[in-house]
Amino acid sequence: MECIFCKIVNQEMEAIKIYENDKAISFLDIAPLSNGHSLVIPKYHASNLFDLPRDYWMAMHTALIATSKAIEKVLGFTNFNFMNNHGKYAGQVVFHYHMHIIPREKNDKLTTTHNRNKITLSKETVAQIQKTALLF
Repeated sequence: MECIFCKIVNQEMEAIKIYENDKAISFLDIAPLSNGHSLVIPKYHASNLFDLPRDYWMAMHTALIATSKAIEKVLGFTNFNFMNNHGKYAGQVVFHYHMHIIPREKNDKLTTTHNRNKITLSKETVAQIQKTALLF
């Protein structure tokens, strides 16, 4: 199955583009959760953040800010969820890295809260995670 986002990048499929630079595009979501709900994608096919070259992430960050600020200025939203589902069990459906920009307003009935489980990591495990993070 071909990647729907690659088709948008290659102009084989239409999208209502909001912003574009040399390495990223933002466009309106076809099944929006709110007015202005947009996606930001790299022009490079990477199934997740770990596979995405840093320069593409930086270009996506620029697109994320430009798109969000435009939505804020034109639609008046000042609250947003910036979301990414990383992997099948996290809810990722399209395996081309992307970020959602979801404008929010008071009493919009959208939920992003979840049950919080009490999970405690040992000091040793936290230290191991901290040490490993320095490798990247």
